[in-house]
Amino acid sequence: MWAVERRDNGALIGRCGLKPLENSGLVEISYRFDTAAWGKGIATEAARKVLDFGFGTFEFDPIVAVTHPKNVGSQKVMKNIGLKPDRTKFQYGLEQNFYSLRRADYLISR
Repeated sequence: MWAVERRDNGALIGRCGLKPLENSGLVEISYRFDTAAWGKGIATEAARKVLDFGFGTFEFDPIVAVTHPKNVGSQKVMKNIGLKPDRTKFQYGLEQNFYSLRRADYLISR
């Protein structure tokens, strides 16, 4: 996970990175931001950088993400960075929306 800071003053506003998705063998993109950073495109910008790193440097395939069905903001970020809704899946103790993106599809869209 990387710290995400404001450009103007360096204040920490969130984190974004890659981690193993529990009990799956898959790599998950993950992010969490202060509410003051929501709706400003910051999560999308950070997540795109993380996808570049994951697909380019490590050549992960696929990269996935999960989110609670009511977390519309997170789903918007996932769609903005090219992840596609896949199915619902029991993850982290809850039924979650599951998104994924294949490396080849990501490279084509770049």
